[in-house]
Amino acid sequence: MCLLGFAFANVVFYMFISTTGDQSFLIRIGFIIYLAFEIVNGLRKIMNEVNRERETQLLHNLAYTDQLTGLGNRYALERDAEAIPLENISVMSMDLNLLKTTNDSFGHFGGDMLLVSAAKCMLSVFDKVYRVGGDEFIALLSDKSEDELKELHATLHDMMDRMNIDRSEYGEFAYEKEFLLSIAVGYASFAEGDENFERILSRADKAMYNEKKRMHSSK
Repeated sequence: MCLLGFAFANVVFYMFISTTGDQSFLIRIGFIIYLAFEIVNGLRKIMNEVNRERETQLLHNLAYTDQLTGLGNRYALERDAEAIPLENISVMSMDLNLLKTTNDSFGHFGGDMLLVSAAKCMLSVFDKVYRVGGDEFIALLSDKSEDELKELHATLHDMMDRMNIDRSEYGEFAYEKEFLLSIAVGYASFAEGDENFERILSRADKAMYNEKKRMHSSK
């Protein structure tokens, strides 16, 4: 708008005020028409560039974001893992225990609510969390010792217990006693001989499944 206002002021000055030069009125009109076309074309190019950047950002978000939880997806995990030196990587593998039961009892809306609640729980503990499957999540960590990983593991379970007691995150299911958040967790860090990120992730998955078995056997 500022550009248009400036151009209009110059046009008025050129046509009706300026006395320099000896151009005829038709020449002046022709110049004004040419100037108007150039301004319109310039504005169109600017708008096209803005729209192109918006579309690129939208496509980027769609490609790397889980639409339900807002977390990164598997592609985002792979991208971010490549940015961390392999020897500094630690992984938390997390899996919901009750998603199928929740879907059966409360429908897919209930299952979606459980997944969203799980994402909030994880984000309260970890900075980088990714949904890599239906009920599978990964937290990507850097420069964490074994003791720090144990502490984070315990903190996640504490937050899960708090959410199950408070229940304010469960929306319309807050008063359904069977609507519960339960997360099995396993973790692993780089070890001598690890050639890639997938080796670390595989050990974290194995530890997670071992915890899942213990949680099911204790019921």
